[in-house]
Amino acid sequence: MQNNYFFKGQFSNIYKKSNKFSEITSQILYGEKFKILSKNKKWIKIKTLFDNYVGYIKNKEYTDTYKVTHKVYSLKANIFKKPNNKTKNLLPFGSKISVINENKKFVKFETNKWLKKIFVYEKSKSNIAKIKKLKLPGTIVKSLKDGVLNSDLIIFCTPMSEYKKLILKINNFISSKTLITDIGSSKIETSKIIKKFLKKGIHWTQSHPITGSEVSGPEHGKDNIFDNKWCIIIKEKNTTKSNLNTLSKFWKKVGSKVVIMTVEKHDKIFSITSHLPHLIAYNLVKSAQDFEKKQSYPLMKFSAGGLRDFSRIAASNEIMWRDIFFNNKNNISKAIDLFIKNLNEFKKDINSRNNKSILKKLIKTKKVRSKIIKLKQDIDKPDFGRN
Repeated sequence: MQNNYFFKGQFSNIYKKSNKFSEITSQILYGEKFKILSKNKKWIKIKTLFDNYVGYIKNKEYTDTYKVTHKVYSLKANIFKKPNNKTKNLLPFGSKISVINENKKFVKFETNKWLKKIFVYEKSKSNIAKIKKLKLPGTIVKSLKDGVLNSDLIIFCTPMSEYKKLILKINNFISSKTLITDIGSSKIETSKIIKKFLKKGIHWTQSHPITGSEVSGPEHGKDNIFDNKWCIIIKEKNTTKSNLNTLSKFWKKVGSKVVIMTVEKHDKIFSITSHLPHLIAYNLVKSAQDFEKKQSYPLMKFSAGGLRDFSRIAASNEIMWRDIFFNNKNNISKAIDLFIKNLNEFKKDINSRNNKSILKKLIKTKKVRSKIIKLKQDIDKPDFGRN
């Protein structure tokens, strides 16, 4: 039996049994590939190839001839009968389409079925060239205005020191129907900037996906970068339930686990779990450089796992981390004080050869690694699985 079928409806529930009142086990999206396990006049039993769900859908709206060219990356993509003639129908995030025609703002994937494009505003000519070469999703716009005017959701992916400048620019043409979010790593100061400079009536709900690496640029993107990673969504006094729900659905659809926090709680937690470790990495590598220069020893040639791993963190983007350190200075300063206090205690144990005290510290801190692995925040492999 032919096993390469593609669903051509907007989306459909997958039922545990061939009955619409049966338990819903999952959903299948437009363009999603599946196998037919069995069928009758009304129902087909399928197995989705993306996530291996098995269940029943109605015996209609599928084809065995289909070439996927694009993927829907907006939370809900409205279907237009023709450009600027919106219908009530939509395609959800993750739907896979075959584009047969396009213009400046829309793509056509079936007769009388059009979708709006995703727009990318990027200043770097080098990054633009990479995006085009890699054929990444999204239409690059030369004007910030063109991108903003045609977007339902805007995501700021820029150093936080650029927020004010960009906010003042988009204030001239942004609509109250557009939701803004960001991926910044500290929130208290950016919240103040947003409240002070963003035009009244515009909704901005902050996000912080906990993912990424020390490298940046289009060539380092991964389609599974958000899978099973936490994303923090910030709730403030003026945050609406609707915007929280919209962003929660968006981040979950790209693979993230979502948790809601206040700006204060967010910045306190990440001053310890992220900001201080990065600062320590920068300082440790600087100390190694200073030592190497003073002693004229080829330290880097003999860098063991410790220095090597810290150097990876210290290779992170300097502008981004300068902004984080400055924006969360109060919490980071307190974290530094706590770190110095504990470092002095280690120094005291070493100088006095206090075996009992230092072993107690080492054993206690060793348990954190097991806890991180148990919480699936890392993998249990030597060398972090790099080899």
